Amino acid sequence: MIDAVNAVAAERGVPPSHIALAWLFAKKEVAAPIVGVSRSAQIDEAIASVGLTLSAEEMRRLEEHYAPRCPTDIYDAPPFSGGVTVKNH
Repeated sequence: MIDAVNAVAAERGVPPSHIALAWLFAKKEVAAPIVGVSRSAQIDEAIASVGLTLSAEEMRRLEEHYAPRCPTDIYDAPPFSGGVTVKNH
């Protein structure tokens, strides 16, 4: 997936972080991405990605080698519980 992110970013002339965040914003399952920064410029980069919309073809390319994983093998929480219980292993 990293190669696809880099390719789309190069075609768009934007940093790969913009493409990665735009992909997250396009996912209905993601309410709000958690963005970690170590420099104030990274906040500006994250904000700049908000208006970026990926085409269906770009989304297809990004997801071509992506396999989503469900965290239920680690966490067990009832729907809408607001809490997470770690399973004993």
